[in-house]
Formats: sequence, C-alpha cells, structure tokens
Amino acid sequence: MTSAPMPAQASRLHQLLQIAGGFTLHQRTGEPLREGVSVCADPTRTLQFPLDGWNDASVDQWVAAQRPALRANGVHLGGWLDAGRDVWLDVVHVFPPNARHEAMAVGRRLEQHAVFDLGRRCVLPLTPDTTSVR
Repeated sequence: MTSAPMPAQASRLHQLLQIAGGFTLHQRTGEPLREGVSVCADPTRTLQFPLDGWNDASVDQWVAAQRPALRANGVHLGGWLDAGRDVWLDVVHVFPPNARHEAMAVGRRLEQHAVFDLGRRCVLPLTPDTTSVR
C-alpha cells in the first residue's frame, strides 16, 4: 500500500491551496475527499508558515515525514490557507458526515479552533465545551 501524495508533489499542494483555499487528500489515491468532516489528528504534526515562504523541498520533506501516520485507517493529508495568508498542513481524520458532532468533540478535545465540513465546503468554528469535565 502506498500513501499519497507521492514525493515531489508540493507544487500540486501549493496549487490546490491557491485555487481552492485548501484540500483534504485521500491517503491512498491522493484525490480530494468530497464528504465528511476533517479534523486535525495530531496537532504536534502541524506545519504552519506564511504562504510567501512556500518551499517545495521543505513541504515534500514534511509530507515524507508524515508517511507513517498517513498509513493509519481514516487519516489523510489536509491543508488550508487562512485569512492571514498562512499555510497550515496537517494529518487529519475524516469523520463521516453523520458523525459531525463527534468530529467537533474531537476537535475541541485537541484544542482546535475549527473543523472543516468537506461536503458543505465550510469551516465549523469550535467553542470550548463548557459542559464537559476535564
């Protein structure tokens, strides 16, 4: 089994960011996922930098380092461009559309600011869950 995207694909990721503002790519095919709710799987793996600091070699190196994590079931490569023109690259879980509340709970637990609904193509902001006990 191989993970996608393959090395030397940073230019494709850059293009996806500029055209669509973000992406979530299937771990095996490298094709964009069209449904589900994307949530950062491991905040310690996030790569963040200004768009004007994009470097294909550095991005390819980061993607290659994520390959072991991208072999896990339900884990994919995600990225987005925020309003401040910063790039965020992540290893993400994609929950089925009917598990939106579970995805949001996981995002809160990982102290994320938002998750992304791939089907609706919209950001779902997260607020701290004041009803749970830590």
